[in-house]
Amino acid sequence: MNRKFTDEQEQQIISSYLGGESPKKIAETLGTSDVTIRNILTRHYVPRRRTRKLSHSQESEVVKLYVQGKSSVEIAKLYPLSQKAIRNLLQAHNVDMRDGKLFDEEKEKLICKKYLEDRKSTNQLAAEFTCSKEAIRRVLLNNNVETRSRKWAWMHRKPKYKKMTISFRKLITRRNRTGLEC
Repeated sequence: MNRKFTDEQEQQIISSYLGGESPKKIAETLGTSDVTIRNILTRHYVPRRRTRKLSHSQESEVVKLYVQGKSSVEIAKLYPLSQKAIRNLLQAHNVDMRDGKLFDEEKEKLICKKYLEDRKSTNQLAAEFTCSKEAIRRVLLNNNVETRSRKWAWMHRKPKYKKMTISFRKLITRRNRTGLEC
């Protein structure tokens, strides 16, 4: 293994990091990349600090919103975090997680009915129920509803414009009036 730093230098890097300095700052000081610094820290089993994207008060607000009934998806729209990051934050705060169901049984039955009987697409249902297309698809699969393929949907779509149809007889008549031969 070709190492850039001696054991003594690596110990100094570790103590700088544990003292509160960021890997990026240490890397700039030593003229190396922050990846190298992080690799040294990992090799020596130094616990990593969590980079905070939210302040303590914002984290408390996230927990409060979730406990009040908002979903992690709705909370993720309010803060610069993904749904997964919100769920990780909630788990870090020992919040009891809900089962993740978006809809109650009544709404799920309504979604299935509209999909099967009204022939609505997953996109239309997602817009109507203000959720993702994937959430609608999961509801359909959980209720053992066979989903339509894109090809099927394309073949059975309603045309956007009325087709301009003209009979063959009318076409011949028009051509004969204009003097064109068929």
